[in-house]
Amino acid sequence: MKARLIVLQTVFVFLFCSAFSSSVFAEIELNIGLMHFPPFSDISDLENPKGVFIDMMLTSLDKAGIPHSKVKGYPPKRHYTFLGDGTTSFSIASKGVPYYDKSVIFSEKPVMAVKCLVMSLPDQPLPPANPKEWTGKFIVITGYSYGTLRESLEQLEKAGRLSLLDAPAHENLFKMLQAKRGQYALDYEGPTDKALKVVSIPGIQKRPLFSIDVFFTLHKDIPNAKDLMARIEKAYQELDAQGKFKL
Repeated sequence: MKARLIVLQTVFVFLFCSAFSSSVFAEIELNIGLMHFPPFSDISDLENPKGVFIDMMLTSLDKAGIPHSKVKGYPPKRHYTFLGDGTTSFSIASKGVPYYDKSVIFSEKPVMAVKCLVMSLPDQPLPPANPKEWTGKFIVITGYSYGTLRESLEQLEKAGRLSLLDAPAHENLFKMLQAKRGQYALDYEGPTDKALKVVSIPGIQKRPLFSIDVFFTLHKDIPNAKDLMARIEKAYQELDAQGKFKL
């Protein structure tokens, strides 16, 4: 009889804690913000945002039972700023960006690895493998940090070793490369594949530079942020194990 009572008490405590946890999280509405980063997050049509990052976020939140806003898209620098000041409470982003790095908590494991490439036209040899040895003109996406690479390249630019030319979007970057406004272009693998379907450059040369892990992020000011992140990540892992997320 005593053992049965202990079991009933344990079940009651578990159910109470689960209900309390769910009710606490149900009172939180997360503001979702993302950078326009096709094909991972295509927010050109705000009424119909698309991409695997958006699928990961929305389905994980829905499975975890956490209310959320519609997805809002921002240019890179504004996206970074809103992550830092809490305007965006939930997102997917990389580590090491000063705008927000100390203002958010990251999921324990990355949700994806994004590969960065350096590219050139067929008649232009690729630059040396070590970016510290780079010279010439490099086309980059406005606002992109490329991990910590852009900061290093800006130092080389100040030293007169190279020039950085900004492109407002992925397709513009390849149009500039095609027009030989720069000798080299930096972009990520997924957006590159999509842009080159529009801006055809037969024989374009590519070299992987590095891979950047991206994580779910939650602003630290969100109540019970660590518990909330654990709940989101558990939902994500269950969905991912079912093969729900395809690029």
